[in-house]
Amino acid sequence: MQLPSSKDPMPDSPHSVIIALTHFIDRYTRSHPELVSDADPNWRSPCEIDYSTDRKKVAWRPYKREPNNDLTGLERALECQMHHDIKAYYESFWSGDLIAEVPGLGHFNLLMPWNQEDMERLVANLIGHALQQKRRKRGLTWFFGCANDEDDYERFLSVDNASGKVLLETLTDTQNELLANNLSEFFRQIRPSYRVRMSANRSVYE
Repeated sequence: MQLPSSKDPMPDSPHSVIIALTHFIDRYTRSHPELVSDADPNWRSPCEIDYSTDRKKVAWRPYKREPNNDLTGLERALECQMHHDIKAYYESFWSGDLIAEVPGLGHFNLLMPWNQEDMERLVANLIGHALQQKRRKRGLTWFFGCANDEDDYERFLSVDNASGKVLLETLTDTQNELLANNLSEFFRQIRPSYRVRMSANRSVYE
């Protein structure tokens, strides 16, 4: 995978997030050379490779895309400006969810949009999350990952909208744990997980 060029980007700039995420994805695809999902003619993705209606499975790879203001509607609906780090993260790749090992915390699914429809579902869920945070009188955050365990549904990864810090949030706890100062730093800390993957075309936030 070709990495974006950079001339010493600021550590919390959108470009630095894309570079750090691309490096992680490059390590991930080297660790998982065969990423496979169920072939679904009604749930296609630009990251699919050699799709065929004759096959039950389809190979895929994270696919770099150009930002197209997918999150502008969310900003208008909530009358806020999203932190540039989380916008860069969600608007950089089409991909199935990736499983990462977070040091000391276990395995987490990094949520990635599979296609445009999936992106629209994601936006709806982000809006719902923001409204829930407001009702609970908590600071505005944006989720981007959740625990890779059906019995551990309360823990999730998020970015604080005001500071860009990466947090571990828990639904039943008002105190968040600081994991990294920004997404770029976070992607340098985590490792590709060797757990058996969940289906790439089934979003865990549905």
